Amino acid sequence: PPHYLDYNFVENYTEQMVFDNVQLMTKLISKYFPTTTIYPSLGNHDNFLADQLAPPPLGSVWLTKIADLWQHWLSPEAYQTFSYGGYYTVCQ
Repeated sequence: PPHYLDYNFVENYTEQMVFDNVQLMTKLISKYFPTTTIYPSLGNHDNFLADQLAPPPLGSVWLTKIADLWQHWLSPEAYQTFSYGGYYTVCQ
């Protein structure tokens, strides 16, 4: 089925709802893909408010909460840069 987004819902969601969704997806991916290399990233609705992320250091509080969820997928360097600005690099 086509992707459907209830924009009335998006206007009424909370930071906790967004965090709970990211946390749930993190748990599901970890459960069903335990041996797969995962490179997590945020989508445009994975922030609060949707499509918006405050620049560092203001956005760092939110990003650190997400980085804590993803710490098992991120190197220490990636954790630091993601917590600060929402980005990281992986060199192989």
